Amino acid sequence: MGRVLIADTPRKRAFGLLSLPPLAENEVLWLEPCNGIHTLGMKYAIDVISLDRSGVILALNEKVRPFRFVFFRRHVRTTLEARSGFIARHGLRIGQKIALITEEKTQSLSTD
Repeated sequence: MGRVLIADTPRKRAFGLLSLPPLAENEVLWLEPCNGIHTLGMKYAIDVISLDRSGVILALNEKVRPFRFVFFRRHVRTTLEARSGFIARHGLRIGQKIALITEEKTQSLSTD
């Protein structure tokens, strides 16, 4: 489905997309653990996908504009940030399961 950038340290999660060049159409930033985000300082809108511990989508937020919040949600363990339009392009829906597939030095997403 796409390339995954992983933010698995407190510093990487704190800076998130602010420390990276704009995402390509099929890239996502995987933040774990993370149950809510902000777009303070962002210059473009993003899609936000909230997952539980087993990778099931609990919430979808499309076109989250700069200087907004996606508030903390109960049971959310992982948050994916993607370029605006990612959710629609991939037909994601609540209840669908997403898995992180790791191969040598690369990560990709898979949906069930």
